[in-house]
Amino acid sequence: MAIWERLVTDFIEMYRPQAARHGIDVSLHLASDLPSIDFDPLLMRQVLQNLVLNAEQAMVNGGQLEIQTRASNGRVELTIIDTGPG
Repeated sequence: MAIWERLVTDFIEMYRPQAARHGIDVSLHLASDLPSIDFDPLLMRQVLQNLVLNAEQAMVNGGQLEIQTRASNGRVELTIIDTGPG
């Protein structure tokens, strides 16, 4: 498992109990062909935390949170989709 994939997976596994308390179902769709990239793991974890918290706050009655990764032009794209309004 690539470091990028591990970071996202570990973060989501840590977040799942909090998501469950808020009625949020989390699904991961992580690409297996991601390129190796340089990034700051601590900063990326903070980015994930902020994005997930924003999604959680938008879904006051629970909902779906989907996290996707994909390779695009030698880069890694992270997409977070929630069922909150807006």
